[in-house]
Amino acid sequence: MTGNKVISNMKYVDNITFNTPERVKKYLDYNQALSGGVYGGPISDWNRQACSEEVVKVLEEMGL
Repeated sequence: MTGNKVISNMKYVDNITFNTPERVKKYLDYNQALSGGVYGGPISDWNRQACSEEVVKVLEEMGL
């Protein structure tokens, strides 16, 4: 395959995968449903638990 053919095929796959009318509609519906709201989740210390000891130490030194 030549370079131009590869690029053409990549664009085709991108268009049928990412830029479908159905995807755009779902994206717009989702954004409208949020109505500009900000939604939080439960407070969790999971991120800190997932860090190495060195990272936790740095976070503690930073007061976080």
